[in-house]
Parts: sequence; structure tokens; C-alpha cells
Amino acid sequence: WQTYLQNKRMATIIFFSLTTVLIPFFEELLFRGIIYHSIANSYLGASGAIALTTYLWAIPASYHNPYLLGINVTYGLVLAFARYKTKSVWTPVMIHIISSMLESTVFVTIIGYFN
Repeated sequence: WQTYLQNKRMATIIFFSLTTVLIPFFEELLFRGIIYHSIANSYLGASGAIALTTYLWAIPASYHNPYLLGINVTYGLVLAFARYKTKSVWTPVMIHIISSMLESTVFVTIIGYFN
């Protein structure tokens, strides 16, 4: 029983590390780092970079759900605009990590409440 609980605890730690830190970190490095930088330095400029990185990130993250698409486009615009205003990829990285942590905490609290 203790081995099961220890493995369950470790699996939970790995899951939360992935979903709240590593995935947001690499998503932002890709979308607001590499892709944004490439588009912003093209003829499309910063406006094109904001629009394209928002949609390139939001569409796959929405799972064919129009409601999620609206939320993800709004959130993507916030992240892209933060990148534009600060001229740093680290601002959207931190925003994304913090919001993922808050989201996961709320989710776990709700699940724990109903279980």
C-alpha cells in the first residue's frame, strides 16, 4: 500500500511538473520565442507576429471546441502582447507558468472537493 501511495504521489508530482512548468515553458519558447521572432523580423512585423502566433497556438489547444478557441485566442493575445511590450520571451513564459499553476490548483481543489 505504501509503495502504491508513494508511486501515486510521484506520478502526481511528475504530472504537475509537466503540465504547469515544462509544457508552458517550451510552448512559449516555441511560439513567443522562435516563431514570434521570425515573423516579427519579416515584412509582417510585430502585428503579424502577434496575430499568427496567437492563432497557431490557440487552434490546436482548443480541441475543436469554439468556446475553448475563444478563450485560447484571448489568452494567446495576452501572451503575445506581453511579449511585444516587454520585448522578452520570459514575460509570457512566467505568465503562462503562473496561470497553469493556478489553473491546476483550482482543478485539484475542485476534484478533491467532489471526491
